[in-house]
Amino acid sequence: MGIIASDIEFICLVRNLLKDGPVSMADLRQTYTSILQKNGAHTVHCDRDMKKKLNLNIENIHFIQPKRRNESERVFSTSVRDAVIEDAMTAEKDINHLFQSASILRKAIQEHRGKHPWKFDGSLSASDAEENVPNALYSFLRWVLNGPTKSLKTEVRSTAVHNDVLSISQNIMYSFKSKRQVIYQPVDTEAPFRHRLEWPQSLAVGIAVHQSTRSQKLVQFLHSFGLSVDYSRILRLETQLASSVIEANTAQGGYLPSTMKKGAFIFFAIDNSDFNEDTPDGKRTHHATATALSTDWSTE
Repeated sequence: MGIIASDIEFICLVRNLLKDGPVSMADLRQTYTSILQKNGAHTVHCDRDMKKKLNLNIENIHFIQPKRRNESERVFSTSVRDAVIEDAMTAEKDINHLFQSASILRKAIQEHRGKHPWKFDGSLSASDAEENVPNALYSFLRWVLNGPTKSLKTEVRSTAVHNDVLSISQNIMYSFKSKRQVIYQPVDTEAPFRHRLEWPQSLAVGIAVHQSTRSQKLVQFLHSFGLSVDYSRILRLETQLASSVIEANTAQGGYLPSTMKKGAFIFFAIDNSDFNEDTPDGKRTHHATATALSTDWSTE
């Protein structure tokens, strides 16, 4: 009587377990032994007898031998097998779609880099980033971040997503590797990839960090993550900017910012900036003069 009750309980339990996925024979053996003991049926059973009972009482049950000798057989149902196959086929289709999407984006980036290479002209603005991102890459990243919605509820959130997309896009553009770079085999196997082109964000980050900290280590650290140009590029750029200012001073008799229009009226606002004017010994004071220039570009 104990064996019959144990078999009924065991069969029902296995049916429920197979609904969730494959089960190992080792776990079933241990479970069956425990059920027999609880029902007072102290008898010896083998895997062959247990498999025979499962085949007789459960339809569409399958056993698969493991690849390793120290592993147990796996037990699963036909429905689970079919579901696994369907999931694998769906996953394969999804991977193929992603691969095709990646190929399309690479082509768009490659064409944009060839037709619209960005070059630093002495100033940086938000429009530099917006004009140097392929439309396909921008749309794809926006869909990834917030889904294919037409617009967000508030302007603040729309601007936040816009800025995030531009930031990620420029990181991708800066880290992009052309086919020629990928297939090239350098003599030094430890040699890293070289960044052939630079983009507004990577240059702006490097300049801002170096101006704030003067730290070569920090700039190189950001460069290692693809977030900034390297330290040597920052030094070359600062030298170029200094040289251009000297040339402008020589040609114009004084420094004129690039935002000023030559031949137009220029307005000056000058004021003192004094700190610690009264000290006991008259030392450690600060006196400076600030000058602001403005011009109207709409006038000819």
